Amino acid sequence: MKILSIGAHPDDIEYSCYGFLQKMKKAGHEIYLLVMSVGECGTDPLMYNRETEQNNAFQKSGFSGIFIKKYKDGEIPCNSKVISDIENVMKNVEPDLILTHYTEDYHQDHRAVAMATIAAARNRKALLFYQSYSAINFVPQIYVNIEEEIQDKKEILNCFTSQLRKNEKKGIDFIECAIATNRHYGVFSNANYAEGFCVYKIVM
Repeated sequence: MKILSIGAHPDDIEYSCYGFLQKMKKAGHEIYLLVMSVGECGTDPLMYNRETEQNNAFQKSGFSGIFIKKYKDGEIPCNSKVISDIENVMKNVEPDLILTHYTEDYHQDHRAVAMATIAAARNRKALLFYQSYSAINFVPQIYVNIEEEIQDKKEILNCFTSQLRKNEKKGIDFIECAIATNRHYGVFSNANYAEGFCVYKIVM
């Protein structure tokens, strides 16, 4: 099976669903990432390069492929060009399962990527939403046990130094925020750690 996960910025995918993706990779499936911007507004560009962080994380993950687009951070539109770019990646990968942001989210880029992905995936058979840090009203229908992948997830999030330092200044532990969500969803799935997903479409 081929899985394509789509995120607005570097670290969105790893924060939200890396455990599931790593679990599927271990099971022999092909994992592909599509990142729509390099997140240049999310850190000090003189100190950190988020595209480099994303590529380092990808190399460490052992996934099958990555596509990085250069839409302006904070201004990703939901228009025909974005939809076409996502469609072209889908034609390249031919994914059996697509993951992306939830449509209800405080971040405008996350909402735009979610809606563009829905349009691009209109003829695809399976689309799930993952929970990014700024999603709202997110109630999963699917839980994935990631107990065996939780250490992998912690290690991959350490690749995103810019976000670790940015959140430290606000008194927030970037990695613990992600893990706390996974611990919470573990309660619902008889596991210590789990990731949750909402179903947009599954065609059997």
